[in-house]
Amino acid sequence: MRKPVRPQTGCCLFFPDRPKGSRIVAGREVWVWWWESWKHFEIGQFSVRLEHVGRSTDDPTNHEALATTAEGLRCKVDCRFQVTVGGEDVVSQEERIERATRFCEPGRNMKAPVQLAYFRGIAFDYARNAVTRVLKERSYLRLIDDYEYRLDAYNTIERVLAESLDRQGFTLLESTVIVEPLEPGGVLATDVMREKWLEFQRQTKAAVLRLNEVDQHHAQALAEVDQRRNIHRLNLAAKLKEEERRLALEDQLRVRDHETKMLKLQQELSDANTEEQVLKNQRDAKVSEDHEARKEQLQRQKREYDVAAREHQELLLKKEQDTQVAAIKHKEHLAEQERRNEVGSLEHQAALMSRRLATASEELDLERVLEQIVTIRQGLEKNLGLQKAEVLQRERIADAAPNWMARDSVLQALPAILKEAVAQIPRIGDVRVLIGGTGGDLGRPEGAIDSLASLMRTASALPLVKEVLRLIGDLERSGDKAEDHGQTTDRDRP
Repeated sequence: MRKPVRPQTGCCLFFPDRPKGSRIVAGREVWVWWWESWKHFEIGQFSVRLEHVGRSTDDPTNHEALATTAEGLRCKVDCRFQVTVGGEDVVSQEERIERATRFCEPGRNMKAPVQLAYFRGIAFDYARNAVTRVLKERSYLRLIDDYEYRLDAYNTIERVLAESLDRQGFTLLESTVIVEPLEPGGVLATDVMREKWLEFQRQTKAAVLRLNEVDQHHAQALAEVDQRRNIHRLNLAAKLKEEERRLALEDQLRVRDHETKMLKLQQELSDANTEEQVLKNQRDAKVSEDHEARKEQLQRQKREYDVAAREHQELLLKKEQDTQVAAIKHKEHLAEQERRNEVGSLEHQAALMSRRLATASEELDLERVLEQIVTIRQGLEKNLGLQKAEVLQRERIADAAPNWMARDSVLQALPAILKEAVAQIPRIGDVRVLIGGTGGDLGRPEGAIDSLASLMRTASALPLVKEVLRLIGDLERSGDKAEDHGQTTDRDRP
């Protein structure tokens, strides 16, 4: 089973059983197995300070007895060291942390990490040992007389402490070491040592006085600088106030100018808006007038178009009527031409019959002549039937016309048709027939012809007259229907 763990803020986890490069976890969550253990400790820098003030050696809390020179003379020590746990790169850091925490037992506790105070105690012991060991090897007189010798002692203390901390897994970051020999005393102290120490004290006091004088001069200079700074600050404040007043006045003037310009611009804008409104009104009025004129023009064009369309429609209607009338007249002309051809044919047949009768009058009897007359009558009736069919066809054409022009044309042409039809009967009187027998005028050719003409007039004219009267009645009825149809069409036309 695995579970996630996260080190506390400012702490890290060290897993001694994991491979190198992955044994340190800080600032993030990590998954651990149930059998894994770790060291949870606080990380960061800490300071170590040593102070030996030269008190009596009977004080058990005083470490002064440890800070002595090779002659056994005491020294005042003031040291400050800055130390951290671990190293720079990952591998060296893991090795250093392993050495620094080798006395810490691994576990699975996340609530009580090892504090920096534990590492500070270890570093304090190593620092005290380094100072004590180095001063034990140094001469009291040379520490007083030789500055380079004293500086070398300081560097040696720093080097020895850095090597000792490195072996324990710590890193020395910064160090400050001050060693001051105290007044020699006891059986080991000599007059030369005392004189040297007094001279060192005088030099130290003189240096301190010089430093104090320098500090005083520096303080006076700082005071003068502060005074000049204050005067300059006051002058700057006065200039600043004057500049602020000047800028405020200029701002007021600029604001007034701006307000004046704004009023002027507003007036110009108002005038421009008024002018624009006037122009807009004029433009709207002109547009309205143009719209009305355009509308009136369109209405006039529409009326003209309606009139032209009506005239065009009437012209088309008239052309259609003229076309129909021309077609009817053409058909009438063709019919008349055909009738004339038939009449000519009948006349030719009558002439032939007359010549035949003239040459064979003695051989023909009345019965044969009557048969020929009946044949001629049948031809005339057939011609009359054809003429009647043509009249009916013209009647249907006239019914489609919107006026009475077709009917008038038919009625005008009807007398000529009747005249042509009846005109064939008197011409039969030219037939000469010699009828043999007894009695009066029947034996004469002239009498026979008169009787034949009278017979044909009475026998054929009566049906023809009836047929003509019936045809006139049909034409009247078809004309009334056509007129009614024309009125209905005129009402329905838009």
